[in-house]
Amino acid sequence: MVKTCAWGRCNSDTRRPERIQGVHFIPFPKPKTQKDRCLRWIKACGRPHYQLNESRINRHTFVCTKVNITFSRILWIPVVPLRNIQIQYLLMVQTLEKADVIGENEADSCQIDHRMQKKLQVTEEKLHHQTVLNQHLNLQLSTIRSQSEVQIEGLNIEKIIQQEKKITGFFLYYTSLKHSTFVTLYNILTEQQMPVFPKKKKDVKTMKPETQLLLTLMRLRHNFGLKDLAARFLISTQSVSEIFSAWIEHMYLIL
Repeated sequence: MVKTCAWGRCNSDTRRPERIQGVHFIPFPKPKTQKDRCLRWIKACGRPHYQLNESRINRHTFVCTKVNITFSRILWIPVVPLRNIQIQYLLMVQTLEKADVIGENEADSCQIDHRMQKKLQVTEEKLHHQTVLNQHLNLQLSTIRSQSEVQIEGLNIEKIIQQEKKITGFFLYYTSLKHSTFVTLYNILTEQQMPVFPKKKKDVKTMKPETQLLLTLMRLRHNFGLKDLAARFLISTQSVSEIFSAWIEHMYLIL
């Protein structure tokens, strides 16, 4: 039976005795029993696909001991003549087995990378889920806080009128005017124009004009301090001063 080496550049051939001195032929791994190993050997041989592939591997396919096979390449090396050809054969087998171990290690590394990628993907999904949950909880918390906040209003005409049900003459006590007289005075003062506030503070803008007039009359009647009125109406002392000055000037012009 004629034996030739399957490696691309090797010319070992049993028909040429001068080429195979001290050379031994190693059977090629069979695709049916050692498919992965066979594919690595085919790739290492470097031949075109139509010359060397799984379908062309049979019991007559060999690789000679002139060739050193690794997982990724084949290097041509001169073989030093050995006294015992069996030793050379064993060395070649060990080299091939080492290539198999390298291939298995790389396969294990690929599996580890795949597991790490899968674990990373699961972690990212958990992180995204936790982020969405935190946003939902923050939204619920802000809703609860907004519902629990009770808007506290300062002193106004409505509160004084409600207190008059319990305390007779309460409105008269604060302003020295009955409520009906207060309404008439307010209509006279605001019929043509409203007081002018040069600084235009926010709490001054939000306060109703009738409440501003109430504050002015309370200061005239009882001489409440600025801090006292600021605490009663829940505004700043500067705003109390601005309201009082503006309404005094306005009443001077109208009345």
